[in-house]
Amino acid sequence: MSPKVSVIIPAYNAEHQITQSLASVFDQSFKDFEVIVINDGSTDNTLKVLAAFDTKIQIIDKSNGGVSSARNAGIKQAKGKYIAFLDADDFWHPEKLNIQVEIMEKNPAWLLSYTKWHIGSLEQRNNMQFMTSQVSQCDFEEKDTKDIFLHPYLGTCSVLILREFCLSINGYNEQLNTAEDIDLYLRTTVKGKIGFINENLSWVIDTAGSLGSSLSSYQDNLSVIDHFLKVNPTLRAPLASVNKSARAKIYHEWGKDLLWQNYPIKALPVLLKAQWYKCSMKNTVLIVKAMVKSCLLPLNYYKK
Repeated sequence: MSPKVSVIIPAYNAEHQITQSLASVFDQSFKDFEVIVINDGSTDNTLKVLAAFDTKIQIIDKSNGGVSSARNAGIKQAKGKYIAFLDADDFWHPEKLNIQVEIMEKNPAWLLSYTKWHIGSLEQRNNMQFMTSQVSQCDFEEKDTKDIFLHPYLGTCSVLILREFCLSINGYNEQLNTAEDIDLYLRTTVKGKIGFINENLSWVIDTAGSLGSSLSSYQDNLSVIDHFLKVNPTLRAPLASVNKSARAKIYHEWGKDLLWQNYPIKALPVLLKAQWYKCSMKNTVLIVKAMVKSCLLPLNYYKK
């Protein structure tokens, strides 16, 4: 008999994190699931660590191809009605699957659902007692294309998606190095409904230098938006205003990131683009900071 949920975990050099992430899966109050871990060409002891779980997990061992390739390999092997994604260094609340499956079953029109999620360090998670916190009755609502377009960071580890639907749209776009999740969510919105569950049920570990902090992800995000509007021309007019707001938001965060990493000269034109798409006081403040920091750079910086 097929499980209700297939849990897919891509792992690359995750020997120090994967055990705790898997523990958060096996601690779920909901038990009707299979676990598929994709070892994406790890060069450390990830495979050895995984072997200790014996028959509790299925292991796909493949050459390194990136997170989209790894997830797609898991999707193809999955047997569950639903697919849940978890990264090798993230965690679930013990009631995550129980709550999400129950709400999805009551809303059969939903193709995908996601929950609120925390981001922080492992120490913060332990201090907040996230894994033992009580979950109240959860509110939920439907999100449309405009909602996802403007707020596309659903948190991969919070997502539960119908397997048959995921296969029908060929899973993740393996040509994208980042923003592959945003691409998947936007493609989903034109096929059906997405549900949001207003409860913190996942914890994302904030790792320095992680994929989410890569500066290239901002450009990939813009490329995903461009492609989405290109292949859905009827949505260009309805999404015109949201498109400007989304671009302003991306450029603002990109410029802020550059400024934080002490690249004020590079940050300035990015922040000016954000201001062009949508004027805001918070962006104006960053522009002033970028200008001041640029003036304070040593002269030899400009000679490079």
